[in-house]
Amino acid sequence: VQILSVSTDDDSGSVLLATGNSASGASGSIVLSTGDSSIPGGNIEMISAAGSITASAPTGAVGVSGESVVFSASSDGVKVSTADSEETSGGVSIATGSADTVGGISLTVGTSVETGADVSITSGESKLSSGGRFVVNGGNGISGGDVDIRSGAGSSGVGGEVSVIGGEGVEGGMVQISGGVSTAGKASGDVVIGGGNSGDSSGASAVFSGASGHGGVATIT
Repeated sequence: VQILSVSTDDDSGSVLLATGNSASGASGSIVLSTGDSSIPGGNIEMISAAGSITASAPTGAVGVSGESVVFSASSDGVKVSTADSEETSGGVSIATGSADTVGGISLTVGTSVETGADVSITSGESKLSSGGRFVVNGGNGISGGDVDIRSGAGSSGVGGEVSVIGGEGVEGGMVQISGGVSTAGKASGDVVIGGGNSGDSSGASAVFSGASGHGGVATIT
């Protein structure tokens, strides 16, 4: 079955599938469905030759579900965002479902012949108050989940660096590294800072205060 608008040299016609309005009850639904099959079934494809594809629900939700859900774009990328608002805009949540064995969430950039692309996660700016927090938590459990921050390996050059820097301001932001508190009266967590191992010269460890008109204090206790 084909439903087509007329092709022309100028603008082609549109195709509209719509249900009627309801004054007191629920409006009707539109269902696009392929039949069951003993082998992989037929697909439902939405293709825009030159424009965009938009799914919106002004007062409801847009759901996409399946054994596997794939969003892909050829050149302009895939964008997931909420609409602008003069009051409160909506959030974006990425989550896997609960199960005996739960799937993970992976953000990965593809391999490049040139310089690898970045992964950038930035909390929100504020015009009148504090900027948003950026929080990374390991999962709770019988033993807590680890949080690993690790730079990339260099196959024939220097490995990547890891920088943790407090924000600039009238007074600079603090960087705090501390071991975990014991809730059972046992030993608290350690803080270990060390240079890397090497067959030549191992890395150094340095603790120093910043430059200022009044020198800071570096304290190790």
